[in-house]
Amino acid sequence: MILEHSRVFPRYTVIQLRPKLVLTTLEDAEFLVKDISLNGIQILSKSKIILKSYNQVYFKLSGKDSYRINITQVWQQENPMLEESYRVIMKEEFKDISFRSGFKIKFTDTDDFLKWAKLIQAIHHHQKKKYNF
Repeated sequence: MILEHSRVFPRYTVIQLRPKLVLTTLEDAEFLVKDISLNGIQILSKSKIILKSYNQVYFKLSGKDSYRINITQVWQQENPMLEESYRVIMKEEFKDISFRSGFKIKFTDTDDFLKWAKLIQAIHHHQKKKYNF
């Protein structure tokens, strides 16, 4: 029997906004964020990353507010096949992408969660208007 995988929360593609994920535990390394959800985040990177426990990171949107989240790695893919449409968005970074990784988010602070939830809600409403769903 094959079970269909379904997500608890929808993912929203945000790569066109060019957000970064800053891992303070890796000497302020920055990674490009592909998509986000209420409880997860997917990044693209040129270097391999392995997180075995929750790490505090910052999600940054083009110099605006940053969002403090805690992530743990769920999966990683080496040499991912990326859609050609990402080449335009990522420009020179496209050729350097060697890894794609998925992380689960956990919040330890209510204010951090509410701030993140507000961002997800805003993105949801924007896409709802854009795609008329």
